[in-house]
Amino acid sequence: GAAVELPITIPLQTGWNIMGYPATEPQVAMDILQPLIDAGQLVKVQDETGAAIEYLGYPINLWVDNIGDFLPSEGYQIKVNEDTELIINTPLATDIAFEIPETIETEHFSLSFDGNPFEAMNVYISAVNLENTELEENDEIGVFDGDLCVGAILITDPNADYFELRASHNDETSSNINGFVNGNEMIFKVWDFSENTEFDTDINYQSGYNVFQSNETAIVTIDVVLGANPNNVSYKTEMLGNYPNPFNPSTTIQFTLKNDDIVKFEIYNLLGQKIRTISDKSYNAGINKVMWHGLDDYNNNVSSGIYFYKMITNQYSSTGKMILMK
Repeated sequence: GAAVELPITIPLQTGWNIMGYPATEPQVAMDILQPLIDAGQLVKVQDETGAAIEYLGYPINLWVDNIGDFLPSEGYQIKVNEDTELIINTPLATDIAFEIPETIETEHFSLSFDGNPFEAMNVYISAVNLENTELEENDEIGVFDGDLCVGAILITDPNADYFELRASHNDETSSNINGFVNGNEMIFKVWDFSENTEFDTDINYQSGYNVFQSNETAIVTIDVVLGANPNNVSYKTEMLGNYPNPFNPSTTIQFTLKNDDIVKFEIYNLLGQKIRTISDKSYNAGINKVMWHGLDDYNNNVSSGIYFYKMITNQYSSTGKMILMK
């Protein structure tokens, strides 16, 4: 078809928009987007690989650009916070585009999807503080929905300001579950290349979402490795309770294990009806935790009230009470 005459004004509605870049030559994306940034209207841009341009809040506090150029015939998703418009001018010979380094595939963590992530969630790790070890080149970080690895990164620069993972949403047109389910808990694991060891991690959510959500953003820090026991402390299998309680919208249930074990956690309402299984997997000996975000098995928000959580292993069972207060 005929080339689009430039400049062209593209109307944008509040929320997500899809734009095909209309020029025949690349342009630096930030140059085109700067008027929206200056007006405080731009929220986020994503390309088909899940790479994003967006402002990251605490503790990173800067605009990140992992797209570089807008490319001819490529499509982009643009999220704005109010109705506005984007003007694309004719590329200038002096426009200097830059290339984004290609992502290197991980060797230990196997992704649940092929190709580009579907409706990717961008997860930024601002700090990695692991007990008894340090992050090194060729280590890996994976993000999981249950046992499914939905995003991973190979560490090439352990001293980077942050590490970005692109988690893939489940594509319901596929015959297999190949990505995360919105509202599910994010689980992070670290692969220590030199020790050939995989670690579970304890995560602090700094800003953005604290559960999986397609096309959205989370900023986290990895503080400790759960199950690590440097002082050879002897633990017993025990449920320690939940905090906060009352809570809204999320609460954390902490427990200890004497030995590595498979642990199931179930949530019940006052009628004794099971409304969600929040975990059913293997945990390391030591201190562990799970989170509940006030959702049932269908990812619907439950109403305020009293709920019960039950911890089950082969040789242990215990029930606790919690209050969801909206």
